[in-house]
Amino acid sequence: MLRRLPVYILLDCSESMVGEGLAAARRGIGSILSRLSVNPQALETVHISIIGFSSHAKVLMPLTALPDAVMPPVRLGNGTALGAALELLAARIRDEVTRRDKVQSGDWRPIIILLADGKPTDDLDKSLKVYKSMVGDLVANFYVVGCGEDADLRSLAKISDILLKAESMEAGLLDRLFFWMSETLTEASRSQDDRGGRAMLESLPAGVTMVD
Repeated sequence: MLRRLPVYILLDCSESMVGEGLAAARRGIGSILSRLSVNPQALETVHISIIGFSSHAKVLMPLTALPDAVMPPVRLGNGTALGAALELLAARIRDEVTRRDKVQSGDWRPIIILLADGKPTDDLDKSLKVYKSMVGDLVANFYVVGCGEDADLRSLAKISDILLKAESMEAGLLDRLFFWMSETLTEASRSQDDRGGRAMLESLPAGVTMVD
């Protein structure tokens, strides 16, 4: 059985994403799917899932083999239920990712991408405890991206030590970010091991910085 590389994308679908932000995010995810599809290793192993969150969290696309993955419709709503998104993510990883045991190698450790442009409107701290109790150290890399001036970096920093800040929601900047992310995922698909480790290209795109 071929080991899968699960990739989960968590997308902020709050009303603040209306217009250029959402259009760029949709185009960017489509670009990730297209760019990964030209890499034989990624094409064989990568499986993608998309979770959207506004007033609540919802699976927009369950874990799907890369050749069959398409960008699903996205509806915007009120609120930023980031905590609910993390709990849903944990439940999906529990149900969808095959863990290693004495009999089988299982899937590769999942990679997570989270894009958010605002402040959580639910109890993030409570949900983080649930997420960590369910997932533990199973996730290989969790890329958290705060988009624009209103992104709550203090809250986002609680989720992962890989925190990036995109200066704005300008389409060109997000296009560069998604290109960088697709290249990072391609590199990760080539160099998977069971130890995880931070898989990331050294040079960040213009307008994106690493938050210490």
